[in-house]
Amino acid sequence: MQKTLRRHFWAVGAIAITYFLTAKLSLWSLNLGVEASPLWPPAGIAVAVLLWRIRWAWVGIVLGSLCANYAIHAPWSLAISDTVGDTLQALLGAFLLQRSGFRNSMERLRDVLIFVGLVVLAVPLVGATISTTLAYGAGLIGWSQIPRNWETLWIGDGMGVLVLTPLMLNWQINGRVRLQKNWQTARLLLSRCRSRKLDYCSLHRRTLEKLLMLGLLIIVSSLVFYSKIQLAIALYPLEYVSFPFAIWAALRFGLPDAALASFVLSAIAISGTALGRGPFAAMPADAGQEVLLLQAFTGVIAITSLVVAAMKAEGRKAEARILMTDMLIHAIAHDLRTTVIGMLMVLNNLKAQAGEKIAVSRTLVERMSCSGEVQLNKLNSLLEVYRYETAEVTLDRQSASLASVLPNVIIELSAVLEQNQVTLENHISADLPSVWIDRSQIRHVFWHLLSNAVKHNPPGITITLRAEVEGETIRCSVADNGKGIRMAQCDRLFNLKIANLDDRQLMGISLGLYLCQQIISAHGGAIGVNSAPSCGSQFWFVLPLATKSYPG
Repeated sequence: MQKTLRRHFWAVGAIAITYFLTAKLSLWSLNLGVEASPLWPPAGIAVAVLLWRIRWAWVGIVLGSLCANYAIHAPWSLAISDTVGDTLQALLGAFLLQRSGFRNSMERLRDVLIFVGLVVLAVPLVGATISTTLAYGAGLIGWSQIPRNWETLWIGDGMGVLVLTPLMLNWQINGRVRLQKNWQTARLLLSRCRSRKLDYCSLHRRTLEKLLMLGLLIIVSSLVFYSKIQLAIALYPLEYVSFPFAIWAALRFGLPDAALASFVLSAIAISGTALGRGPFAAMPADAGQEVLLLQAFTGVIAITSLVVAAMKAEGRKAEARILMTDMLIHAIAHDLRTTVIGMLMVLNNLKAQAGEKIAVSRTLVERMSCSGEVQLNKLNSLLEVYRYETAEVTLDRQSASLASVLPNVIIELSAVLEQNQVTLENHISADLPSVWIDRSQIRHVFWHLLSNAVKHNPPGITITLRAEVEGETIRCSVADNGKGIRMAQCDRLFNLKIANLDDRQLMGISLGLYLCQQIISAHGGAIGVNSAPSCGSQFWFVLPLATKSYPG
């Protein structure tokens, strides 16, 4: 209990410090003082941490907002009105998103449209109205300043949510996997440079393309927004020269990198304009026009990137459904045929024997029974994958301990473990906090990971199960000391693909791990593998802790 309270305390403190520093940086870079910001990143941070379901996150938002207002010597009446508006706005936005079935991954067009409609456009109206009303009541702004202040707060908070929240949500889901892959790529690049055997073709082409995209985006955007531009030239839409790079990120790399590209582009545009450079700063002296153009540019870039990335993700899912149909036909035609032919050969041999009564040995019956079970398992796995690809994964969630899921799995696999002389070390403690899971689905995940470790390693290995708390999640791992997996294979293990006719792994590790990925993703978690040849493998997955249903 004390450890849990300490963890919540540190989480609230981290949120407050991040909120304060981001607010301070925004106000300092734009030289605003107590004025409303045309883009308010702390609003995006507030919504993101609430969607992460960090308990008492709203306390961190309150503390961060109060500290930010105190740092700029704002009157207490303004500080309180601003804090109330920011906190209620974030709580309402997170609540509406969770009630509408929003997914943090934002891989559906529906999620992007709900996010933009509710949290970017509608909910900031509440915060802007509360803050403006309280500020007017306290005599901090005059009647003539209400429309301008209200409009700036509304659009500024909306732009902050639009630019920052998708980036934080997606990097929270995939951050560990992406950091590990980037670290491995960096180590490979460094080792090749030291040995002077750098072969660019051997590096991950996708990584090189991503670095090229990001580099060109930064260079082109910097040239546009950090240059002194004459008014005659600024009247042309120069700012949209960098627009294709954001679309490049959305089409090729998905929503996480699309959110990163729009964030980088927005940061360069805002900082350049604040320095008095770029096409927006070259406009006539009316500051309102300058701010409005900057906000419109930021909104167009971010919304377009998110929509394109979501449509691309849905297109990939549609392709996967078509691929699943081909895979089902392929598996039936090639993999299941082997089992059926074997059974028919045995039956034909028995039929060829003379007499009405035929003696059948127990060994033969056991072999036929085992063959039938294999065939049934293949069919069940294929139909399960097909169901996951053509319909949403439905979960019957409840608060449960991971340790309570394992006993049945271990009992089911006990014969296989004993037959392969496997030593199973279970270090998953029953004292761990509960997780919000579908017990039967998570049981499938453990079953697949354990059976794969046995199936794809020689007899006599040791399998170790561990689980530990990481922030507001539990990280569980299934590690073995077997033969390991090459890095190139690790990147493809969770993919669903049609194998070659001679590839019998189709019905084994690839299919099982794909099912695991679908289940864990439906729980809002992540799954991956760390492995190297002759060093064993560690399959891990992360699940959110069981929390209350309301955002805070």
